[in-house]
Order: sequence, then C-alpha cells, then structure tokens
Amino acid sequence: MDPQREFCPNLDCPARGQVGLGTIGVHSQKERRSKCTGCGRTFAASRGTPFYRVHSPQGLPLVVLSLLSWGCPVQAVVHTFALDERTVAAWLQRTGQHCQQVHQHLVQQGQVDLQHVQADELWVKLVGQRAWQAMALAVPSRLWLGGVISPQRDTELITALVRHVRACATSLGILVCVDGLATYVTAFLRVFRHPVRTGRPGRPRLEVEPDLLIGQVVKRSAQRRVVSTSQRVVRGTAAAIGAVLDATATGTGIHTAYIERLNATFRSHLTPLVRRGRASAHTVATLDAGMWLVGTSYNVCWSHASLRLEAPAGSGRKWLERTPAMAAGLTDHPWTLRDLLHYGCPCLPGWLPSGVAARPSMSTSLQCRWQPDPGSVWSYPYVQRQRLIVNLGVHGIHRYWKSGFATELNDAFINLIVEHAGTMLSPMTTIGLFYVRANQWDFDIISQWTNSAEGAVHVEWTRKFWSAAEPFTTGAVYVNHLAEDEPGRVHAAYGDNYERLVSVKRSTTLAICFG
Repeated sequence: MDPQREFCPNLDCPARGQVGLGTIGVHSQKERRSKCTGCGRTFAASRGTPFYRVHSPQGLPLVVLSLLSWGCPVQAVVHTFALDERTVAAWLQRTGQHCQQVHQHLVQQGQVDLQHVQADELWVKLVGQRAWQAMALAVPSRLWLGGVISPQRDTELITALVRHVRACATSLGILVCVDGLATYVTAFLRVFRHPVRTGRPGRPRLEVEPDLLIGQVVKRSAQRRVVSTSQRVVRGTAAAIGAVLDATATGTGIHTAYIERLNATFRSHLTPLVRRGRASAHTVATLDAGMWLVGTSYNVCWSHASLRLEAPAGSGRKWLERTPAMAAGLTDHPWTLRDLLHYGCPCLPGWLPSGVAARPSMSTSLQCRWQPDPGSVWSYPYVQRQRLIVNLGVHGIHRYWKSGFATELNDAFINLIVEHAGTMLSPMTTIGLFYVRANQWDFDIISQWTNSAEGAVHVEWTRKFWSAAEPFTTGAVYVNHLAEDEPGRVHAAYGDNYERLVSVKRSTTLAICFG
C-alpha cells in the first residue's frame, strides 16, 4: 500500500480525486484499507480497480486476465480453472473499463508528440453479427492511441477515432497515413480545426490546421487479393510528407505498414479477432473490453524490440527495453499487468442526464468516458443529496462568478475550459456545465477563496476567463446567476419577456398599492 498514490473517492470530500495532498494514510494493513484525514472516511485499497469486492482466491483474477490478454480463449480459462463463464466475462468487462480510464488518464491528455499517425479498421465477425474496429497508432513511439468499435464502417466511426487522436496530440500539425477510405480525409479536416479569434462577438470561425498533412495508400483488389497499390497526396506536398518521414525515420514513402502490424498484434492477442476460429465474441461489449485490455497492455506493459536502446557501459545488459508509453515519455519503466490493474485514476465521473449522449470529442480532462463501477455508484436519499453543498455555505468564503447559456459544446469551447481549468487560483474554484431544459448548458465560472486580500486577483482571473468564453455562449443567462456588477444583463436573462414582465410588475404593484 502506497498512500502517496491513492486518492479519496468520497464525493463529499473536498480532496476527492486528488493525489499527493498528504491526506491519505494507512488505516489497516491487514484489511488493506486506507483513510482520508480530510473527511475521515476509510476505503479499500482496491477501490477503483477491477478487483474491488472480488472475493476469488488471491491472484486468480490476475492470472485469468493475463491469459486473456495473450490470446487464450475464454472457454479454455473456464475449463482450466473451473470458473463460471459469466464470472470471467464480468472480470473482463470491469478490466476493460479500468483500462479505458487508465488510457484516458495517461495517453489522452494532449501530451504526446505524434508527428506521424497511421489509422486503419478491422472487420470482426461476432456471433450473429459483425462489427468494425478502427484503431490509430503514433508511429515514432509505436503508441496505440485508442480504438472505436461500431456495427457500421461509416463517418461516425472514423470521426470518433480521429477525436481519440486529437485528444492525445500536443500539436495538430502531423502527418496522417491511411488507406483509400475517403471518410478519413473528411474526419481529419473536420476535427483538426482550431478557432480563429478576432475579438468580435459570436462564435469564432474554425480553420483547419495548416501543417496537417494527409497521405493515402489506395489498394486495388481482385478476387479478394490485393493486386496493386498507389500512393496519393491528399493534403500538403510530397516534399513535406517526405521530410516528416525522414525526420521520424518511419519510411521513405506513404504507407500503412505500422498500423497493419498492429492489427496483426491485436489479432494474435485478442481471440475474437482470429480470422477463422471458434471463440467469437457474442457481444460488442466483450470485444470492446478486450480491445482496451490488449491496447493498454501493449502501451505500458509490453516492450517493443524496435524501441530498445543500447544500455550504458558497465550495466551488465546489452539493451534497455522500452514500451511505447516509455518512448512517448508517459512512463519511466515497463509496468506489469498487476501495476496496470492496480493503478488508480484520479478522476471521478461526471453526470449527464438520461437520454443525452456523451460527446466523444470532449477532452478527458473535462469528461471521462467512464463506465460505472458497481462498487463506486450508489443511490442518495434526497436529504443527503442536499447536504452535498453544505460546505459551500461556510462563513468566510468569498465568491465571484460569471455565467451564461451555451447550446453547443464544440472542441474549441472544451479546449478553452480545460486550458483555464489548469490555471485556477484556488482548489475551491468551480467550473460547471449543467444540462438544463431547452437543449442547452448552463456554463458557470465560480471563483471561491477565503483570504479577503486575494479578492482582486480572483475577480480578475474570472473576468479574463469569461471574456474568452463569452463568444461561445448565446448571451442569455440564468437570472439567479447574475453577478452584482452585471445590471445590464438583466434584460438578457428574461429575453423577449422582459418588457411584458416590467409591464405586469408595474400594474401589479399599482393594484396592490391603490386597489
């Protein structure tokens, strides 16, 4: 147990989801429980991992999941360890969700220098149906950037994959090599855009990244065999594409060899992807969980021969083995599967109303595409739910906010929010997005602090943030969220009903006074 790597999962705790604050201590080594000094609650060390409330013999789930990640069929695992098939499926589902969270926390944080990306899709046969699995790879580091599974090979599938790529990138000026599917070009040109701010009110114009290069490999087939290939420069010039290939040492021409090799790796490690086998997955959810398990293990656990470096003289070794995550600068040593499955992601789930789909283009700093762990979700009595904000009314807290309605959460708006979230001056400050009626979001910037001498600094930060965010709003505002220095926005709060409300107010007041 390492308290420095743990965080409090209590939703009522002000330190929830934050690592390294010194508020976590060991409560019981025997029971493997930790305690948060901030809220006084204890929690299991396995909280937030696939092993939470798993009562099987110690080490058995780890062995089973290791076998599954190396291509062992579920039927063989069930027969060997005398397990119920539903138990193995449940372990795989929870592990897939956990690995997806780890991937989003480590990889999809906009910290990877991609330079050269390749993408492709796999046709997968399921029981009674078929699906497409699209994946992307950062070629210089061999880092798997994520995958998406869909029943159709359509624009939605490819666009979702491209959003995964953008979530990882530090720069949008990259080289993209794909096959001849035209949807890739459309998706990259749509997703790899940034706002052009002119200082004028209204939504800024989106412009495609000028340094984005796209090349395609067009394959021609006859009788289910590739008979010829040709290279096509879609965006940029052949010289610019060649310069990137030379700088990254990833080839001499447009190609998709690296993503094809990754496809072969997945087919050998994920049983449902075997071309002719008898262990097909029954559901897309099973295939999705296996994809995240294999993909995340590939990134952080498996060393890649082409990434190894010569060991220093006198070290007793010839090579220093590296994983793709190490080559990308995300980790400093190869993880074991135990390290991966016990890694706690310091992020807590957001909330979306029933019937509102999560936007896959949101940055993971704002939204974690999170599947609920049965051990970390529970129902609240109404009175207890109301008490969650009791601490916000403590005497001595100073508060200043700005608010407005937004009808669309586009990538530029989300990136702006994430950027300013990293510059917050107080841990009590809140940036909120609340889905309300009429298909719109209530966007709030609520600065909170306790030292009265710091008021001017917090107010200035809030005003600068609002000045940058206001073009993304409609101009309307919830009347209860108006600040004291915004009398001019009262009309915007009531909209077209303002004049009628004034008229009714005056007539009612006169009737009360003189009736």
